[in-house]
Amino acid sequence: MTAGTPAASDATYVAGDPLVTYGASLRITGWNRAAEDLTGISAAEAMGRPCWEVVRGVDAQGKPVCRPGCPYGWLALQGHPTGRHDVVIRARGGPRRVTLHSIGARTAGGLSILHLIHVPPAAGKADRIEAGGEPLLTARQREVLALLCDGTSTSAIAGRLGVAEPTVRGHVRAILAALRCRSRIEAVAEARRAGIV
Repeated sequence: MTAGTPAASDATYVAGDPLVTYGASLRITGWNRAAEDLTGISAAEAMGRPCWEVVRGVDAQGKPVCRPGCPYGWLALQGHPTGRHDVVIRARGGPRRVTLHSIGARTAGGLSILHLIHVPPAAGKADRIEAGGEPLLTARQREVLALLCDGTSTSAIAGRLGVAEPTVRGHVRAILAALRCRSRIEAVAEARRAGIV
């Protein structure tokens, strides 16, 4: 992400999905209302605590994913895409399987990490990208959107798809317009909320 990326505090208000932000110390700096609803933990309780103490993510075998020295957090801090990773977290009403998307962002306060938490829809939910008034995206725009959701940079998307960076930026602008979003982070959140990718 570039210096033009919205501040993490801004992102917490535009994301429809649960969103957790933290800085280089891996202490929580942002906890939006959707995260409160999912976990039952208030922002006041979460702020300033190490993310692994609050999120408590484990893999399918119960092995801790969220822990001191979190590899996903450190990769994102170094600017590397981390992709998606499925974890089971402590949630309101008991453990819940979710997908974490870790994104590094430069903010006024320095480098921050955004953990977008996608709660999978009910089984059998159809892809709504062309149904019920959902925005219509081309196949290429869907590819670009999926790569954005993985935290892939513009230059990496261009390399992977074999197109020029201005072409990727054009696709991103079209995606933002179709989803009625102001930023890539907001588009990722909206795509996950709507079940588009």
